[in-house]
Amino acid sequence: MDAGLTPRSTVPLYDWMNKIPGGLMLVPLVLGSVVGTFFPGFLELGSFTTALFKDSALPLIAVLIFATGMQITARTSGPVLAATGTLLLTKSLIPAALVALAGSIFGIEGFLGVSILALMATIDNSNGGLWLAFTGRYGDERDRGAYMASAINDGPFISMLFLGASGLADIPLTAFLAALVPLVLGFVVGNLDPRWTEIMRPVPNIVIPFFAFALGTGINLRDVVTGGASGIGA
Repeated sequence: MDAGLTPRSTVPLYDWMNKIPGGLMLVPLVLGSVVGTFFPGFLELGSFTTALFKDSALPLIAVLIFATGMQITARTSGPVLAATGTLLLTKSLIPAALVALAGSIFGIEGFLGVSILALMATIDNSNGGLWLAFTGRYGDERDRGAYMASAINDGPFISMLFLGASGLADIPLTAFLAALVPLVLGFVVGNLDPRWTEIMRPVPNIVIPFFAFALGTGINLRDVVTGGASGIGA
């Protein structure tokens, strides 16, 4: 067989996942929630099983952020910063300001059964893993680099900043710094040695399914059903 040919899949799992927008993250996330809800004992086997399928989310996301920083070069930094600023303004800053204004009027309990904290997390936040899953397939360097916007508001720095400004919460400056350090270090290493940038380019496709599964194990589907029903009723 020609070594340059793509091997034929017996079961095209990867292609099936990619037929769903964001499937690289969404499919493992759902599978993880099923395992976490109905087979929690599997996640407590210990050793590498628990480390990979239950406790790996934060380390793998950190690797992903580091690898994303490597893809931001001096040539693309201008467009990346422009896209990041636009996204922060329209997706985070303006919505967060409006929710903080509502909080100053209605208080932390919110209105219509929806608390200000829940409203803030829903409106101004984003899913960084899903962001990178989409941009990794459909976007370019500018889109992937604009993950900085997600790194800032996923902290949840933006949410807590505006809640703090309205007197409803504390401002976690360390959360902001902790979210950006891997991205900045990746940017430095990638610009010093482009070889590392090429080596780390496949990282998103490698780590996203695993940390998505680990995140999913923390979602109890029974709570989703009961919480969703009560939320709709409220």
